[in-house]
Amino acid sequence: MYKVKKLNRLGFDIVSGCPLRCIGCPNSVIKPKIKYITMDDFCVCLSNVDAEHIDLLRLFNFGEPLLHSDVPGLLKQVKKQKWNPRRVEISTSGQYFDNKQMLEILRTKALTILAVSCDGNASPEEYEKLRPPARWEKLIEFVRKVGEMKKRYSPQLVLIARIICTDLQNQKLWKMILNPFGWKCQFRCRIPLPESQDTLTNDFKAPNALCSFLNDRHPKIMFHKAYVSYDGTVISCCRHPKAGEFGNLKFEKLSSILSSDKRKKVKHDLQTRRADMRICGKCEDVVA
Repeated sequence: MYKVKKLNRLGFDIVSGCPLRCIGCPNSVIKPKIKYITMDDFCVCLSNVDAEHIDLLRLFNFGEPLLHSDVPGLLKQVKKQKWNPRRVEISTSGQYFDNKQMLEILRTKALTILAVSCDGNASPEEYEKLRPPARWEKLIEFVRKVGEMKKRYSPQLVLIARIICTDLQNQKLWKMILNPFGWKCQFRCRIPLPESQDTLTNDFKAPNALCSFLNDRHPKIMFHKAYVSYDGTVISCCRHPKAGEFGNLKFEKLSSILSSDKRKKVKHDLQTRRADMRICGKCEDVVA
């Protein structure tokens, strides 16, 4: 069995599903029902994470974490773990603001990064077109209120706006809008995700090869990331919530799951019959 010494990243979806139907997200097609992890299940799952150290814990993946009714309570449980992570992050659409809960989140002092995800050319019209049924005014209200609360209650918290935008002029517009509220802007291009609305007509077929998430040939890559669904299921990656399932943290240690025959089989299938795999066969993450 492989011993997990360090995870660079552990992604844990405390909420499954999201009310938004962003065109670049698989939620836009699979339309999952919104479900929440219970406090009891969360505690059990955390106790089965037998890593010695975790650099970054992300309490999100494909769900909207701020829909959970007790984010502060979950953060307090994280602080109790022996592998207490160096950084803890939540990423949100910025469409859901609960003043009382946000205040309690900041007062835990457990959260080190709060990110908000955005799209488009910094115009309300395109933003709402790409992320329906999001509303521009809710985004602006969110970044303004959180920016004000951060100054007073959690000055050390890093606020990041992650924006899909490659045009330099539009990037300047985003900075003009968000920087005054204390948010740093990070820009990236859109990553094509399997079963998202904008890849439905894509005829790409992946060759037989591992992806970056399951490439263990280099010791620095081995098990450096792990992702967990709201129900404790350990999944293969952060590109699709159902790409591969290896086990469940409610019943097994993480080290056992990452060394499991299920994980080995998915790796074998990637190398021998990837084009036949419904999700991975359409994914452009290929390691030569």
